[in-house]
Amino acid sequence: MESWRTAARSPINARPCNRCSTVSTNASDPAHMLSSRAQSTAGLLPRMDNRVMLISRLGTALLIAGAIALTVPPFFTRGACTSEFDAASDAVQRMRPEIGTVTLLRSYLEAHSISYQVVQPERCASSPIRDLVTCPDGPTFVVTVPVKNTICRYYRDDNIRIHFGFNNSRQLTRIETDMKPFKYLTLPLGQEVDWAR
Repeated sequence: MESWRTAARSPINARPCNRCSTVSTNASDPAHMLSSRAQSTAGLLPRMDNRVMLISRLGTALLIAGAIALTVPPFFTRGACTSEFDAASDAVQRMRPEIGTVTLLRSYLEAHSISYQVVQPERCASSPIRDLVTCPDGPTFVVTVPVKNTICRYYRDDNIRIHFGFNNSRQLTRIETDMKPFKYLTLPLGQEVDWAR
């Protein structure tokens, strides 16, 4: 038993090997350093690929969410766009007794610092005014009122256009208030949903 223990600690007849080659394991060895860097880089590649895929998926999700967000607001106006249009039309009709002639209308607009454009009948006939079905015999005053509601302005119309038509005697004969009509979306079951109403 004692001889076995001795043999385990120092083998009998152990001789140095002159023909054996040794492999350097020094950390400063260039070959070892290159091999270590290659292994570490190879380990980073899968993690980088996962990050790129995650960023790509996140960007796609944000684009889809943005597209959905752009289409949602017009469905929730609850008639705000039409209400603003009706309010402008009613206000113009109420002031009709005060603007019965060209002189009265011009004075009213200038007193309230309201910008306007005057279109003569000859020009109206050659270059029809937007939204105007027929040209009057006299001048037409065009007043543009900006739409206040942001959603209505973006999804429906940015302005409400008011046309004051006069005859040859320079008497007010027609008032037209125009705005782009609201749209609607028909669902598969036949129901209709208003768009920027």
